[in-house]
Amino acid sequence: MNILVHYRKWTRMDYLEEISPQPTPLPRRRTHSPAFKSHLVALCKNSAVSVAAIARAHNINDN
Repeated sequence: MNILVHYRKWTRMDYLEEISPQPTPLPRRRTHSPAFKSHLVALCKNSAVSVAAIARAHNINDN
């Protein structure tokens, strides 16, 4: 008696579909107004505080 067993290799997408069947939206990039940008540049030019400290205080990457 021959029994055929269907073998299917599981992929990463199969596991992801089991975890969350609905696709999740990608996070959007933050946008800042030109006035906010010029304010930060003025702070960096006229302040004795480091550029990284000003960036961290305004929730911006300090690089």
